[in-house]
Amino acid sequence: LAKTFTKYHDVFACSRTDYNAVAAELGVRFTADFAAMCEQAQGLDVLVISVSILSFESVLRKLPMDLLKGVLVVDVLSVKTLPKNALQIFLPDTADILCTHPMFGPESGKFSW
Repeated sequence: LAKTFTKYHDVFACSRTDYNAVAAELGVRFTADFAAMCEQAQGLDVLVISVSILSFESVLRKLPMDLLKGVLVVDVLSVKTLPKNALQIFLPDTADILCTHPMFGPESGKFSW
């Protein structure tokens, strides 16, 4: 995703694992400091949350909600009910939600909301 996104957008990433070298190769701004990443990403249009199922809600709670007003928030978890419910609870009303799947395709959302 990052390789494609960086062709057209500024991409920021954060992880406890040091991905500085990989991020630099892809043209991604990387930091291990979550607060610093949120500060650098002011004015973003889209936020893709790519974390484990177990940490999704705790990461979501740490996001500054004022940063997400009018933003499209995308999750890529392999489950949908948990992120959908959490995003609807925690995000500002002006944020948009797109729940995807790592193996997303036209058949995967055929009968969902």
